[in-house]
Formats: sequence, structure tokens, C-alpha cells
Amino acid sequence: MRGDKWDEYFYHAIATNLKIGVGIEQMPCGELEANAMYFSVGVLTCNLMIAQKYFVIQEGYQNCTIATLRWKLVQIAARIAKYSNRVRLKIATTVKKFNHYIRMIKRMEAIAALPY
Repeated sequence: MRGDKWDEYFYHAIATNLKIGVGIEQMPCGELEANAMYFSVGVLTCNLMIAQKYFVIQEGYQNCTIATLRWKLVQIAARIAKYSNRVRLKIATTVKKFNHYIRMIKRMEAIAALPY
């Protein structure tokens, strides 16, 4: 039926495996309410990571999985050192990745400054 009101709508189904990369491969216990809360936190984490990929991280990481983001951006060697009553975070990374972190921080500050 051409010209029908249903022609203007397009429906899409998106299927994803939320468990990979978020750590909810197994439920923690046999209680329904506790498992529901655990799964809800995992789904919230997944949604926040997806939002961060597009609004904060950017620069070629939009198509990465959560596990890949953790591996490339979060799991880096670092230590906290104290010098002359100042606390410093020492990160073992490249200059390119360090500059990417700085750009991410600036994007987060810009998002935080947006009016509601």
C-alpha cells in the first residue's frame, strides 16, 4: 500500500550481548531482586559507556566494544606518588594517548558546563 500512513515509519531491532565487557556473565545469587539490581547496574554501565564513546572518548573509538575500551583506555599501568606534600598520578603511556586523555577531560568539562 503506497501512500499509506505506515510508509513513513521505519522499525529497527538492535540485538546486543550486554554481558560481554560489563561483567554480568553470571548472576551473583539465586534471589530475583538481587539479580535484577545487579543486571540493572550492568545495563546502566553499558549505556554510560556507549554515551561516553560518542560524546567524550570519540577519535576512532566509537565502534569499539566495552572490553576493548577498557583494554585500550582504562587498563594502563599507573602509580600514585607523593612528592613534597603533593600527590601525583604517574601514567605509563604514550604522549599521543596522554593528549587523548586531556581532550577527554576537556570534553567532560564542557558537557558538565551545559545548562540543564
